[in-house]
Amino acid sequence: MKPHFLIESDIYGAFKALDRHSYRSIIRFYEQNLHEIQSLPNVQYFELKYQYLNSLFDAGEYYRFLRLVDEAVQHSIEWNLVEFEGKDILISLLFFKAAAWYNLHHIDSARNLLEEILRIDPYNRDAYWFLIRCRIARHHFPIRIARGLSIGLLLITSAIIMVELLLLRPFFLSFVRPVEISRNILFILGFLILVYTEFGLYVRYWVNIQKAIRQNIKRKKEKERVKVL
Repeated sequence: MKPHFLIESDIYGAFKALDRHSYRSIIRFYEQNLHEIQSLPNVQYFELKYQYLNSLFDAGEYYRFLRLVDEAVQHSIEWNLVEFEGKDILISLLFFKAAAWYNLHHIDSARNLLEEILRIDPYNRDAYWFLIRCRIARHHFPIRIARGLSIGLLLITSAIIMVELLLLRPFFLSFVRPVEISRNILFILGFLILVYTEFGLYVRYWVNIQKAIRQNIKRKKEKERVKVL
């Protein structure tokens, strides 16, 4: 027999009394009292499940989170639940689902969800920047190679400058000019690769995503215009 504070009529209050930052306590309480929680009215049940899912995510239980989040998304739609604590429920669940996939290194799954969020809410800046991060992460290995190449070229340039100052200028003046030209070419090449690696990709993806966002906004406005007509 359950203690008096865990009977169905009090389960909601007992859950709400838990420290919201004690993720393991929330997870344990929810799972131990799942039957009673599922018997609560829809809104209260969803609120507790929403906080349980957040605790799973914050505790790093990404696979468990992913197994349950789709059901929560379905309930939010079926029960017409729009906001919780000032946040759009559907967008929030999809965003955390994308973050869970990202943390599990399933970059494509995360990217697809973020693109879906931007189709629903083209002005969502969190999804926008996260999508850029995903697209860059998808090309992580080539970026690392390019970054290493640029740093290598800059180091070679530094070594050439030392040789030039300590050896060529004092003893082999005729070699200074061709070495100086070669050194400048290596420096410029290394610098350009570094700039493109660190900033060029961001700009490239920013432009592409901005284009997609404008298309989403146009599509959304056309749907709203059709509804009005």
